[in-house]
Amino acid sequence: MRKFTAIFILYVLFFCMNLNIYQNKLMNDVKNINPYIREVNFIVEDFNNNRIKQNNIGEYVKRIDNIKNGLSSIENNKYIEAYIDYKMVSLEKLKTAINNRFNNKEKLKQNINYYNTYNRLSQDEIQKKLKKTLIRVTKLDETS
Repeated sequence: MRKFTAIFILYVLFFCMNLNIYQNKLMNDVKNINPYIREVNFIVEDFNNNRIKQNNIGEYVKRIDNIKNGLSSIENNKYIEAYIDYKMVSLEKLKTAINNRFNNKEKLKQNINYYNTYNRLSQDEIQKKLKKTLIRVTKLDETS
């Protein structure tokens, strides 16, 4: 009986150690992506408040490209890989929406919807992992 109790306790300890390692890796990854998400939120806020003008579109596109490069340079592990994939697609849609802001209103609306969809998917993916919201998602206004 003691032998089985000792084995059970070892299994429980092993499980707790693995759970702790998983949580530490996940929290470290979230800590690494938070500055990029904050920057995306600033860009989306500028978009919603009509601060993006014809003469500064290049600056915002460059900022989005820098965010994409930064996210892709993070050492991805299998825990947040799907999140980063969805986030990359949403950033590409945001870049297209900024480029089409003054040209094609119909295409702009479609790109905003795609951005919101992929942004929501990325948020759902990270919420599955964290079981609570730690990263704020900003939604694009269709009225701007």
